[in-house]
Amino acid sequence: MIRLKRGLWQSIELLLISCVGLWLTSCSPPHYTRGVTNGALLNRKYIFRNIQRDLSRGWSIYSLNPTRTHILIYAYRSGVLASFGHNHVIQVERERGIWLSHGEQGQGWICFPLKTMLVDSPRLRRQAGQGFRSQINTVETQATRRHMLESLDASRYPDVVLSVSNGHIPSSPWLIRIRLHGVIRTYHVPLSFVSSHQDVEAEAKLTIKQKSFQIHPYSIFAGALRVRNALRLNGRINAGPIQNQEMTYTDFISHWCP
Repeated sequence: MIRLKRGLWQSIELLLISCVGLWLTSCSPPHYTRGVTNGALLNRKYIFRNIQRDLSRGWSIYSLNPTRTHILIYAYRSGVLASFGHNHVIQVERERGIWLSHGEQGQGWICFPLKTMLVDSPRLRRQAGQGFRSQINTVETQATRRHMLESLDASRYPDVVLSVSNGHIPSSPWLIRIRLHGVIRTYHVPLSFVSSHQDVEAEAKLTIKQKSFQIHPYSIFAGALRVRNALRLNGRINAGPIQNQEMTYTDFISHWCP
């Protein structure tokens, strides 16, 4: 009888561990609260008016170069059962955007569709370091991506929009605004910025909290297994000059998310 109980417990324990590992790597969808859209801020017409204003002041205009722009998002496991899960690295793809600069002053807007994000590329996981060395198979990766889009309500809020500005005052703090899940948040972020006639390059790192965008972090087993609220973002932006310094609304749309 004792042997039978031990064997039965070991089977149950093994089944529980397997389920836990699978649930986290597939990121089972959590409950979440939908965000509230912040009016017209950061919509297309608002951005276009800002571009027209800066162009009228003699600023130079640049178009985002997606092949030389890299935005990465790092999500980390947490909870007492964290050892059964994985950290995740997410790469933004198909970024579109405009940058304007005048000396040390700069302002830019970037958008990208959530559905094009690449999850857990083996190359990026190797580059991310020790915490990302665990192996994730294709099925797990696809499940992670699917549940991520569900939690972000990507069908209702398909795009992410970022604006970057140093307030038109040289040496002032840079402001990064992010519109995600229908919510806009503003961050003061140190940013390296180099502008020339050939191109513009900017680089920044920041941490955002999912709950501040009314997104509930992934969580199962009463929080024993979860994704941290805080996500780390690393961004490097490159933009090349646009020859025609006069931009119509149609021209702007051609540089923006469809």
